[in-house]
Amino acid sequence: MAWPKNFQCIPNQNWVDEPLQKLAKKYDTVEEHGWYDNLNITVSQLSKTFGPNDIIIDYSGGTGILTSRLMRTMKNNCPQIIIVDSSPKFLRLALEKFCTDERVAFRLIPFDRKEKRLATLEECIDDSILKRGVDGIVSTNAIHLYYELDKTLRSWKEILRPDGYLHVQSGNIRNPNNKDSWIIDETVEHLNDAAIRLVSSQDSFISLRKFLDNDEHMKAHDKLRKKYFLPVITEFIMMKISRYNNIGIIVLLLLFGCGKKEKEVVLIERDGVTYEQGAQKPY
Repeated sequence: MAWPKNFQCIPNQNWVDEPLQKLAKKYDTVEEHGWYDNLNITVSQLSKTFGPNDIIIDYSGGTGILTSRLMRTMKNNCPQIIIVDSSPKFLRLALEKFCTDERVAFRLIPFDRKEKRLATLEECIDDSILKRGVDGIVSTNAIHLYYELDKTLRSWKEILRPDGYLHVQSGNIRNPNNKDSWIIDETVEHLNDAAIRLVSSQDSFISLRKFLDNDEHMKAHDKLRKKYFLPVITEFIMMKISRYNNIGIIVLLLLFGCGKKEKEVVLIERDGVTYEQGAQKPY
């Protein structure tokens, strides 16, 4: 199946002509990290779900890591893919990688400085795609970063076809059956505790113990760490959003009056197993 009539894979926007950025190139190398093996199951499942007649959105697709793996695995059976991302730098690198492949399109989610918000998916996607609907939306290793999660999921629902498939995967979703695992947001806290234990117990770090005994220093360190790596929260309330192809997305959104910050917790349920993902992000 071809794209809708007059659909342009590469939009006429300024970011398209910008030079490649070093930051995007550096980020793209994470594909080689073993941690990204968490995409293997996703690629396998998507390969069994979609075919060349489908159109899917790689939401928060960044530099195209998932798209690249899908194309390598599915080859000629790969669906049409729209990589959607809020970073023009990352999207520019994705364009560099797939600009000659007519199966891949690119759409930027711009930030509206006047309204101080990211554009919605409906504001970024062509009317021809909105009218047709998409066969799938995939979000990998990103949902814990969404500031307005409820609005994001509602926008997904609007563009998905009635029989569409929604696949959400993240290394920041806790598997309740694996008590010893860490989600992304917990890693820094665990490493901080491990570092304190090492300094306290091993004589090779004896010169650093004076810092542990300095309450003012440790409080300043805690404040700095929590500024960039916000603590995970576990309280929640539930709001059912949508259900597609036996995959239930349950959004647990909890808002606290907390200065300029809001907190959110997400729970994703799949095949009867509930996975918790906690993220607290500044708006």
